[in-house]
Amino acid sequence: MRSQSFQFLQVPADPYLASLGAAAIIQGGQTMNPSIKEILASFENLPTDKVIILPNNKNIILAANEAASMTVKQVAVIPTISSPGSQPCSADPGWRFR
Repeated sequence: MRSQSFQFLQVPADPYLASLGAAAIIQGGQTMNPSIKEILASFENLPTDKVIILPNNKNIILAANEAASMTVKQVAVIPTISSPGSQPCSADPGWRFR
């Protein structure tokens, strides 16, 4: 049985968000954008039905949205374009799932 809590998934790694408990981190960046398949695989086996993806790069947002549409899990893609821009999302990350 899966937990009802949510899990963060971030691309690429941010030490601050990782310290808050990101469940999965995909390596990426300006020249190393992850594929839809890589994003999907990173959260499919997480022990939760709710996932928040913080792309942290404008080039990854489209792939993150596509991966979110390919799963039965509740996935929220917050279209962050930088690691500093994603940090306020940690203040109340469950807002999408209420």
